[in-house]
Amino acid sequence: ISQAQSLRESAIQDTNNLIPVTLSKIFEEGRLKGWKDRTLGEICEETSNINWNEHKEKYFRYIDLSAVSRKDFSIVKTQVVNFKNAPSRAKKIINTYDVIFGTTRPTLMRVTIIPAEFNNHICSTGFAVLRARKGRVLPQFIYYFIRSEQFMERMENIQTGASYPAVSDTKVLETKIPLPPLAEQKKIVERMDALTQKVRKLQKLQSETAANLTALKQSILHQAFQGELIN
Repeated sequence: ISQAQSLRESAIQDTNNLIPVTLSKIFEEGRLKGWKDRTLGEICEETSNINWNEHKEKYFRYIDLSAVSRKDFSIVKTQVVNFKNAPSRAKKIINTYDVIFGTTRPTLMRVTIIPAEFNNHICSTGFAVLRARKGRVLPQFIYYFIRSEQFMERMENIQTGASYPAVSDTKVLETKIPLPPLAEQKKIVERMDALTQKVRKLQKLQSETAANLTALKQSILHQAFQGELIN
């Protein structure tokens, strides 16, 4: 059982690496095809912070760093805040299809695309907000680039602070991204979306078998100890 659990853990790790490894190959091949590098700042629009004095009567859903799941990159929980109780970091206005990336402890990979239900709401200043320029880049393409090994290696190299590592929004926006034409971006996004669905199904099955192995081991140990007590 222990050997099976070890093999299962290795398989789970391999599954988790499928997306970043595939993305690395895509971007490496893209450079060979002649994709031109652009900085994220060049292909993203400027964003803004909320002026709470102008919204004293309004309530907003607030996304802090812990609200973004590291497992499936979704928004798992939010707070409702207003002028009176909003945390000091509740400042950045987000729109539908914005990509937000956690710049505090960046290697933890807290990234997601904002769904319509959070349009014109608020996220923490601990996120970089990347708003794709229409006609130049698809927001989903930015999202997948953020999840690539190349991007994460850069974040690891430029983060500062030993006990509380972080990167600035400026450094994120200075990051270069190999940019294909929109038609090719769309094909890549479709390919990665399909792979993501397959990975999630595989992760679910792997999680179930891992739980079954744990339960089996516990059952056998329980029976063994019960037998010893009876004897």
